[in-house]
Amino acid sequence: MYDEIYSWHVSDQTKHIEYRVAFPDRYIEDLSFIQIYRRVGALLRDIKPDVVAINGYSAVDSLAILLWCRINGCPAILMSDSKADDFPRHPSREAFKRWLVSQYSAGFCAGSLHRDYLVRLGMRPGRIRLGYDAVDNEFFEKGAEAVRRMPAQVGHLPGLGSPERFFLVSARWIERKNIHGVLSAYHQYRHRIGRLGCDPWRLVVLGDGPQKDKINQIVSEHQITGVEFPGFRQAAELPAYYGRASVFIHVPIQEQWGLVVNEAMASGLPVLVSKQCGCAPDLVVDGRNGFLVDAHDLSPLVEHMIGFTTGAYDAAAMGAASREIIQHWGLEHFAGSLLELTRMCTG
Repeated sequence: MYDEIYSWHVSDQTKHIEYRVAFPDRYIEDLSFIQIYRRVGALLRDIKPDVVAINGYSAVDSLAILLWCRINGCPAILMSDSKADDFPRHPSREAFKRWLVSQYSAGFCAGSLHRDYLVRLGMRPGRIRLGYDAVDNEFFEKGAEAVRRMPAQVGHLPGLGSPERFFLVSARWIERKNIHGVLSAYHQYRHRIGRLGCDPWRLVVLGDGPQKDKINQIVSEHQITGVEFPGFRQAAELPAYYGRASVFIHVPIQEQWGLVVNEAMASGLPVLVSKQCGCAPDLVVDGRNGFLVDAHDLSPLVEHMIGFTTGAYDAAAMGAASREIIQHWGLEHFAGSLLELTRMCTG
């Protein structure tokens, strides 16, 4: 099944993995519960799993798979990166969620905030493990380092033709990602840094989405210079941007986790992250590998951008700290946690 939000290509690195697609060339939004239940159920009967890890508890496909597990006596592991402050919580809906969560044998969640929410929904802490939201740290680390050694090899990519330093943003262009806030902060930054007699860094914003016209309008109306929009980039190109960037910015108003922060940290970048971002308590140590800001008040973001530009911060040390911290949140941690939960459910 596919969805209509993201357009990622399937990586060649997955060729050695056996996986089955229930509905080739179909969008999940176009499928009914019964269609998913029947088709996925047939696949699961063929596979005969000892345990099933299910992504979330609210989507129609997750509910269909959970029903199959309950009917067939198969333990189910809930994979979740929901946290308490994602949305307004209503008592009746939360009661239903508690019942849903009780149907799972264990929980595999992203970080500390997500564990706390699962506990609030009734799951026992001893049956929860962290590390669900992970990326291939080695892929980003090696790719970024290769680009730093030979930057000319990626000069053909949009936004990377200039040797000037830049702040990097990578996100889907929707309201909650707060790109409009970053643009406002960057506009203030350019005015401030000019008065200090320093050359401003560029701002490179990767991505695409429904807010494209609004974002372009903000840049045009406020005559914000120094901003480049290379568009949506495939995963194979991302290390080029991380490798050439100096600092990564991700300040969403609301975000379950923020895997782009994992990518940037694995690439050895200092990070400026909002406190509203789900990964913030686990991945960002304020003052060590970057700084935390409030998404609703980005004036400190401006100050930190100035601090990096003027050399007030040791960006190299912060980037090294990012890489050290994220090593504990990679694929090895993901695999180890999932294996531990599997043994717990089947032992």
